[in-house]
Amino acid sequence: MIGDIRGLGLMIGIEFIESQTYRAKQNKIIPATAKAKAFIGEALKQGIILLPSGHGHNVISITPPFVISEKEILFSVKTFDKILSKL
Repeated sequence: MIGDIRGLGLMIGIEFIESQTYRAKQNKIIPATAKAKAFIGEALKQGIILLPSGHGHNVISITPPFVISEKEILFSVKTFDKILSKL
């Protein structure tokens, strides 16, 4: 479901993909826009604001504030884990 994770520090982009097919000369990735939107919606219900990005709107943009506590980071990671297990 996760095709790529990129970024530096806490500013991260998580790319959701449906499938990855390989051809002789082409590597085609199918974006999972609906799954990314569902993830964002569930995160919002838990109090975490995320934005869609990327060409297919299948990348979740995590951009936390400059001042964030370890407790808030752990809450976010645990929430992401719960949401991913549901998808």
